[in-house]
Amino acid sequence: MTQEKTALIIEDEKEIRDIYVDYCEFFNIFKEIYVAGTVEEARQIIQVKTPDIIYLDLGLGGGGLDGKDILLPEMRTILPNGKIIVLSAYNEYKNECIEKGADVFIEKPISVKEFRAAAEDNQIC
Repeated sequence: MTQEKTALIIEDEKEIRDIYVDYCEFFNIFKEIYVAGTVEEARQIIQVKTPDIIYLDLGLGGGGLDGKDILLPEMRTILPNGKIIVLSAYNEYKNECIEKGADVFIEKPISVKEFRAAAEDNQIC
C-alpha cells in the first residue's frame, strides 16, 4: 500500500507523534497524515476529514484514558469503516478496546515493523 489512504495520528506526546509521522513518511504509507494531540483536536479533524486509518493513544494527558473512554466509541460511530489502531502501554485494556471498536491493539513501545504492518492489514490483534 502506497499513498492510497489517509491517516490520523492521535498522540499527546509530541515527540512520539513526530516519530509516528516519520514512520509514515519513511515508508510512504499514506497520501495524507493528520495529527492531533488532544481529544478536541481529533474531533475537529474528524469533522472535516475522513481518515481511513486512525492511530489512537489511550492516555491523552490529564491523567485519564480519554482515548479509550471518549474517542474510541465516538470514532467507531462516526467512521464505521475506518480502521482504528490503538497504541498503548495499558495492555490490560486490550479486550475492552476491541469490544469498543478497535480493530488492532498494539502495546507500546511499538516497533517500526508493527506500525507499518498494522497499516497494511498484516497485524492481527
